[in-house]
Amino acid sequence: MFLSRGLEADGHRVRLAYDGAAAVEAFRQEMPDLTILDLNMPIKDGEQVLEEVRAMDADLPVLVLTARQEVDTRVRCLDRGADDLMIKPFSLHELRARCRLCCAASARRACCCTPATSSLTGWSTPPAAQASRSSSQ
Repeated sequence: MFLSRGLEADGHRVRLAYDGAAAVEAFRQEMPDLTILDLNMPIKDGEQVLEEVRAMDADLPVLVLTARQEVDTRVRCLDRGADDLMIKPFSLHELRARCRLCCAASARRACCCTPATSSLTGWSTPPAAQASRSSSQ
């Protein structure tokens, strides 16, 4: 929950998914501008979700969170399309900075994303957080 509170404090709308299957379904309903994805999720793990997300949107920035220390796991995620990866435990301050960086890189690629319309989205082990910038802010 601390992730969602930190993102909400930055003015983002947060949407939660408590497992990988729910995360994929949420993507089908509304594609965000950034996803924060935990590798350790029930039903479908984060690597499976990453592959499905990439099949739906190759340009969506994905920030992966993991407690896994193996270099092979991290390299595999980056090779499968993760834009960034953070190892737990991590600083919320650093996560927020990396989210800003991923959104800025995405905006440069797309040339159409402005701060007023950009959104952050993420899934993590319970609770998972999806966040979108509110257009009213």
